[in-house]
Amino acid sequence: MLSLLFPGAGYIACANVSGAISFMITWAAMPLCLLVWFGAGGVIFPLLLWASSVGGAYASAATDSVFTKADIVATAIWISSIVYFNRSSAQERARGNLKRAERNRYLPEELQRIEAQAQPADPDDERELTLDELRRVQLIFDMGLQGIDDFSNFTIIDPIPARGPKISAL
Repeated sequence: MLSLLFPGAGYIACANVSGAISFMITWAAMPLCLLVWFGAGGVIFPLLLWASSVGGAYASAATDSVFTKADIVATAIWISSIVYFNRSSAQERARGNLKRAERNRYLPEELQRIEAQAQPADPDDERELTLDELRRVQLIFDMGLQGIDDFSNFTIIDPIPARGPKISAL
């Protein structure tokens, strides 16, 4: 039952070297399993790691030597890790709040500077394209959307250009 507390917790009850090594391997593999889970959606990998640590702890604890205070140690590790992650997230949150406050002090000044440099928009009639500009845009689209073997909008059709240096001359 101890193995259900967290992955590798059952290895704490194993009073042998293989249990200690297996505990370290389990915790070294945990970031990789989480990366595969979050990166590729392989939710089965952390579950397989946890299940394999349950089976491995059962096999390692089959010897006569068992650490009797393993439940207390595992619970202490579990609670201390919860407290650690809670405190570290609180510190990150406090740093984020300080950064937000600093940016909020800076933002109004920067917006005033940007508004002072901004130019008013041109009148609506100057922002519109002229008929000649619209026809040029239409020609570009027509040329881009015509068939691969349709050269009706091109004036020169030359698959082998005669200008420039020849590759054999270089």
